[in-house]
Amino acid sequence: MIVNGSYLEAIANPVTFENEVLGNIVSEPLEKMFLNGKDTREITGIISMYNNLPEQTDSTPNINARGLKVQNGDIANNCLQFGSKVSIEGKTYTVNDRMNSRYSCEYFDIFSFDYDEAIQFGRRKLVVSLSI
Repeated sequence: MIVNGSYLEAIANPVTFENEVLGNIVSEPLEKMFLNGKDTREITGIISMYNNLPEQTDSTPNINARGLKVQNGDIANNCLQFGSKVSIEGKTYTVNDRMNSRYSCEYFDIFSFDYDEAIQFGRRKLVVSLSI
């Protein structure tokens, strides 16, 4: 079974890879396996929160990597495509930002305007539902 980052890496890199999900080892094009628009996968992610402060982002803290104004509901991830939807603890977020390149696929960073909320949230391991 595909676990944590390897599933996200497989979606992020449009290549073929060995399909262990169906219990057999076969190479299939990625779009045939995952990109049917109705598939949902759950992984354990490492979740944190960030704010629109230059010391937490870059020189344009109010603009996300997708080129849009930051807003509550944005989430950063280095492997999922912009516009992808993820659900964490019943809330749905849209991937509109990226994290520092040192973070691998299982890391997610939720945007918040509230600094105290982000500090209180800290870093948690949570289930992330990916809608592909």
